[in-house]
Amino acid sequence: MVKGNVKGEIQLGFFIAIMVLVIMISCLSIEGNMKKQAHQQKELIELLREIKEKL
Repeated sequence: MVKGNVKGEIQLGFFIAIMVLVIMISCLSIEGNMKKQAHQQKELIELLREIKEKL
């Protein structure tokens, strides 16, 4: 009975560790996307300024 309990705790520990990794990876990818979007917005603003100057 004790051995089964330890095995369950180890499986739970692995499950939690995997979930934490998944959350960290998704947070990193979201952060990367936000930085990419910010960069694209800056480029758009620069393009609009150039067009405005030409008009």
